[in-house]
Amino acid sequence: MKLLIEILAHESHVNGVHFNQEGTEFLSLGMDNVVKVWRVGDWEQVGEFAGHDKSVNALSFTPDGTKFYTASSDDSVKLWDYASCEILEDYPKMGKNLLLSQDGKTLSVGYRKKVQVYDVPSMQKRFVVDAHGKQTHAYVFSPDSTKLVTGGMDPLIHIWDVESGEKVNTLEGNTELVMKIVYAPGGNFITSIAYDGKLLRWDKGNPEPRLLHQLPKGGYPHQTISPDGRKIALSHDHKITLVDADSGEMLNEMKLKPKGVYGMQFSPDGKMLANAAADKRVRVFEL
Repeated sequence: MKLLIEILAHESHVNGVHFNQEGTEFLSLGMDNVVKVWRVGDWEQVGEFAGHDKSVNALSFTPDGTKFYTASSDDSVKLWDYASCEILEDYPKMGKNLLLSQDGKTLSVGYRKKVQVYDVPSMQKRFVVDAHGKQTHAYVFSPDSTKLVTGGMDPLIHIWDVESGEKVNTLEGNTELVMKIVYAPGGNFITSIAYDGKLLRWDKGNPEPRLLHQLPKGGYPHQTISPDGRKIALSHDHKITLVDADSGEMLNEMKLKPKGVYGMQFSPDGKMLANAAADKRVRVFEL
């Protein structure tokens, strides 16, 4: 990994980064209540979305890339027009985190112990997940948008049918709370990173997980997968580790100054990795 750019992006912690579909820009989410847009190449700021009253915690693009949803610590969810930076819809008192399914028809919104699942665009509530103790903070849709996978304060991972709301499977193997879940782009495996630093992988049709990689215990480990499903980037205090998604072999590692290394995302072509950090900065690496 080679550091391409380090950007002082926000006035406080940066919570996440998201590339647009073309990979020509990326968006950063800040504890300073705004979303900023940065152009890839010259790394100039080219836009800003202001409207939340507290930290912006999550962002999900619609399938056509022209709009995106955000969730904030002010408990509101907003739908934005990407081109004009205008708010199209505002949903107060809804939740602090969210994720839109790949087909754009289902929105999951998290608040503390529950995940509420809504139909899009009607925003009618389909079902509620309340299965992980005090907090459900890890969830992801399957690539075909038919399943929702959730994890939280307990070590279990549950899989839910998106239409019926019925639980269809439970994945066991973790012994600590689940921090982040990833579904492979091809739908053939699921990985989780837990508080104990264990990266586990469940292959399709096999209920037994295998240990891919072990990080030090503690902190707030995070993971993201490359568009081709062949690499997984892991973040932990002061470092980013790149591992092979099949063997778990470490491919590269980069040490960083900030202790809090938060959200990460690969560029659409898989050639760059951007990460958000507690030191107000976004770093972009060439892979």
